[in-house]
Amino acid sequence: MLRSQKSKWVSLLMALSAVPSAIAADANSDSAASSPSSTSASSAAANGSDGAALQGSVKALDVEAAEGLRQMGDSLKKMQRASLELMGECTRQNYISVGDPDVVGSIIIPALPDPSGMMAIGPYLPIREKWMDYYMDQIGKLIPIFASLTDGLQLPPGVRTEGTALLDTIRPLFADARTRYMNLLNMSKELKTMKNMTIAKEAVLLHDDMQKIDGIRRQVFKLLQDSEKK
Repeated sequence: MLRSQKSKWVSLLMALSAVPSAIAADANSDSAASSPSSTSASSAAANGSDGAALQGSVKALDVEAAEGLRQMGDSLKKMQRASLELMGECTRQNYISVGDPDVVGSIIIPALPDPSGMMAIGPYLPIREKWMDYYMDQIGKLIPIFASLTDGLQLPPGVRTEGTALLDTIRPLFADARTRYMNLLNMSKELKTMKNMTIAKEAVLLHDDMQKIDGIRRQVFKLLQDSEKK
C-alpha cells in the first residue's frame, strides 16, 4: 500500500514538473512540444509508474492474504480447543489417590496405576450446563468469523488457481462442522436425557473437521510462502 501511494506521488510530481517546460515549448514551437523524444520519454515515465503501482498492489495483496490465512488459523485453533474442552467436560470422573494396593467395593486398585498417584473411578459425572453453554457459545461465535474470513480471502494471481481449488475443498468440511455444531446445540437443550459419550463423540467429530480444515489452510499458506520466494 505504501509503495503504491509513493508511486502515485512520484507520478504527480513528474507531471507537475513537466508543466512549465510544456508551456515554454508551446510558446516557442508546436513541433518541439510534440517531438518523438518527448513523447517516448513521457510514455516511459507513465509505464514505469504503472509497473510500480502494479507491483505495490500485488505485494499488498500478498500481505493481506497471509494475514487472512493467519486469522483463519486462529479461529480454527480456538474452535478445536473449545471442542476438546467440551470432550473433557463429558468425560469427567471422580478421582481417588492411590498408593498401595487397595480395594474399593468390588474394585481392586493396583499400586500406583498412574505416575500422578491418581486414578479415575466410577461413571462419568453429569455434564455441567453452564460449561456446556460456555463452550457452545464460543464455537457459535467463531463459526461466522471463520466463514467471513474464508469468503473475504483474496489470493494473489500467482497462487489464485491452485489456492482457490484447495479452499473449495474446505466448504464440505465446514458444512459438516456446522451440522456437528447444530447437533451439539440441540443436545445441550436435552442434557438430562443425553448420554455423555453421545455428546463427546459429536464434539470429537467437530474437532476432526476443524483439524482437517486447518491442514488445507496450511497448504494454501505454504503456496503463498513459496510464491514469494520466486
